[in-house]
Amino acid sequence: MRKRWVCMNCGHRFETAWIPFTMVKCPKCGSNLVHRIDRMRGRGYGRRARRGICRS
Repeated sequence: MRKRWVCMNCGHRFETAWIPFTMVKCPKCGSNLVHRIDRMRGRGYGRRARRGICRS
């Protein structure tokens, strides 16, 4: 699985293989201020995962 990133310093967009977030650095400027820009990110656990939790 490939992850897509954007550098917050230079704006460079790049892809990496799966590696821990702490190891990701921009290949252009070397900064570690990067954010993921994957398309389906955030589609994991949602309201359905909270079934059965008491609401008192």
